[in-house]
Amino acid sequence: FIDSYSNVRQLSNVGIDDFKGGRLAAEHLIANGHRSVAFVSPPERENGVIQHRLRGFSDTLEQRGLRLRPEWRLVLESDVDPRSVLQTAAALAGLDVTAAFVTSDQLAASLIGGLSGHGVLVPRDLSIVGFDNMPVSTQITPQLTTVEQDLDQKAALAVDILQHRLQN
Repeated sequence: FIDSYSNVRQLSNVGIDDFKGGRLAAEHLIANGHRSVAFVSPPERENGVIQHRLRGFSDTLEQRGLRLRPEWRLVLESDVDPRSVLQTAAALAGLDVTAAFVTSDQLAASLIGGLSGHGVLVPRDLSIVGFDNMPVSTQITPQLTTVEQDLDQKAALAVDILQHRLQN
């Protein structure tokens, strides 16, 4: 599996420390003076990557004397449905926040476009941190600050483990 937080010991999993990724995003935003920060993601799955990123993010805010207010936690109905992204952009534009941590670069790029339709410009009006360091993060203007994970390395390691398991 890739990015599984299953407790089944017989499964092989290749993943990253998503909790740390959430922590890194929060630390970056706090270091840049942000005190009111939103969290934007698709729906959480129990013990999934979103849950771990959220925990790392919110725990770090709390350790610094800040908190993630419930109304600053935006969950998209679907991160691939343009209408859902535009609805979330409208909701984010209406929040009293100075920054947002968005759990994927693709979603962040779509939100940036949706925000501009509401007169909110990144980074002038709202700072955004994405997650993954996908090519889209450098293809948009302004370029996206993002938490990097090496997806190619994860895929290669998963294939190596699978091949080893099949051969043995």
